Amino acid sequence: MITLGPERIKGTFLIDATGRKRAGQRDLKNKVIQYSPEYLVMAGVQNSASEEFTEDETAYFLPGENYWIWIGQLDDQRQCWTAVFRKNDWKSFRKEKLAVDLETADRWASIPWEFAMQPEIPGVFACGDAVGLLDPASGKGIFNAIESGVMAAKAVRSVLDFPGEEQLIKYTFQQWSEDRFLAMANQLKASYDQLGIRI
Repeated sequence: MITLGPERIKGTFLIDATGRKRAGQRDLKNKVIQYSPEYLVMAGVQNSASEEFTEDETAYFLPGENYWIWIGQLDDQRQCWTAVFRKNDWKSFRKEKLAVDLETADRWASIPWEFAMQPEIPGVFACGDAVGLLDPASGKGIFNAIESGVMAAKAVRSVLDFPGEEQLIKYTFQQWSEDRFLAMANQLKASYDQLGIRI
């Protein structure tokens, strides 16, 4: 439910949390621009402790040149982890001694950093990950989904007020989305560059 001034607008949202594909992108024939190589994001829980945690520590971030790993400590002393590899490189790391056991992975997703143009279908707006998809472990995606959802609601209100200007309103929303996406992507790249991670 969205409240805009004295009016309330009801909307239905489709949330795709599988990480394996984005809902409707192929059906809507979105033009997608890729800003990074494709990455394989894996997550799991392992019984053996690969990192020792002190009482004040709850997680480790272990950066590598072509991969990076997050490890967290669970209450039962098991460790949860997330690892990100370049998709074409990750198999070679299975032979290395890593801080995590890749065989315990029970979730995975193949994700590049991408920006998708707005669909040209009248009455349809795309927001959140359907428009700008970034490194899921950075937390940027959640922030982007909320912020772009608010802006999409304002765009819908504008279309209702000025139905003859839908294309212009959609273009303005697309430009805002792309500017926000590029700002976050550049910020993430700069952060990873400082850690010696190549994107």
